[in-house]
Amino acid sequence: MTIIEEGFHVVQMVKLHNNLNQVKYLPFLFNFYQ
Repeated sequence: MTIIEEGFHVVQMVKLHNNLNQVKYLPFLFNFYQ
């Protein structure tokens, strides 16, 4: 990966994490299925 791709991936992961935190039951499901 290039640095730009790496940075974009990190941003996407942070956005996903924030979205999961906003909906309280989703992190539960996410952890359950891992």
